[in-house]
This record gives sequence, structure tokens and C-alpha cells, in this order.
Amino acid sequence: MLAELAAANAAYSTIKKFVSNGKEVSDFLAPLKNLVSSEEELRARGNRKKNGLFSKVMGKSADDFDEFLALQKIQEQRKELESICRLYGKPGTWDSFLAFEAKMRVQRKKEAEERQRQIAATIKYISWGLIATLSVGGFVVLYLFTEFLKEL
Repeated sequence: MLAELAAANAAYSTIKKFVSNGKEVSDFLAPLKNLVSSEEELRARGNRKKNGLFSKVMGKSADDFDEFLALQKIQEQRKELESICRLYGKPGTWDSFLAFEAKMRVQRKKEAEERQRQIAATIKYISWGLIATLSVGGFVVLYLFTEFLKEL
């Protein structure tokens, strides 16, 4: 959680400097990507903890409040960033910012879905390989057992 928060803070300060200097959104795409990914990672981590077996059995953990505070801080930084974009940036900077952010979120979602498909395909192939190996091994053991019984 601290790594994501540190990445978000660094990206925020970089974006703030770029906007204050009158740069275009396309000039700070890397920090914008870091900001979006760290915010989404914090949210995803919170969702994983909420849906996890340990939290369902034992109740909520103390980290939930820390994640809430981190997300609140990022939300405050977004509001300040919006204000800075509207005051110091060129007209339409905030709208461009939101458009690029939405585009990155869609791209990250597609990448995550692709990763899930690859994981599912890998699990399927491994399962079929294990089934085939166990089947062949079972037939070999059965054959050896019948040969052993013939010798008796």
C-alpha cells in the first residue's frame, strides 16, 4: 500500500509541475499512467481484501482504514489537480486529462482480461496434461500389475 501511495504522490507532484508550467497532457503521460495504476491498485487491493476468505471469516482488518485514508488523499489530490488544471493549464487541459485517464483505464481493463484469459488457458493445458499423464501412468501401472500377476 505504501508503494502505491508513494507512486501516486510522485506522479501527482510531477503532473502538478507540468500543468503549472503550461504543458500539454500528452507531455505527462507516464506520470498520469503511474497515478491511474496506483489508484486502481489500491482499489483492487481493497476489493481483494474485502472478498478474501480471511476477511470473511475473521472480519475486517486494520488495513482497511489505511487504504481508505490513502484513497481519500488521492481523491483530495485529484480535486487539487483539477483546480490547477482549470486555473493554470491551457483551456481543455482537464478534459484532455480525463479523456486520457479513461483511455488508460480501458486499456488496463483489457490487459487484465487478457491476462485472465491467458491464465485460464494455461490452467486448462496443464490440467489436460496432468490428466493425460495420469491416464497413461495408470495404464502402465495396470499393465505391470497384470504382468506381475501372470508370473505368480
